[in-house]
Amino acid sequence: MWTFTAPSYEGTAKTKLRFALDLSSGNTKKFVYSEEFDGSVNPEQFGDEKEGHAPEGVMDPYDE
Repeated sequence: MWTFTAPSYEGTAKTKLRFALDLSSGNTKKFVYSEEFDGSVNPEQFGDEKEGHAPEGVMDPYDE
């Protein structure tokens, strides 16, 4: 078992969620996915605009 810190989203749209762990290296793409779980999000979270943020390394939501 691994334990990670991850954001917790809550909103008006109920949906199934899962986490993806990117283990890609070079040209080899590899992902490990969690089991699905019930959750909810706000549809506004899927806009094209970036929110103000400071890059945080591997947890940077915009991969900058």
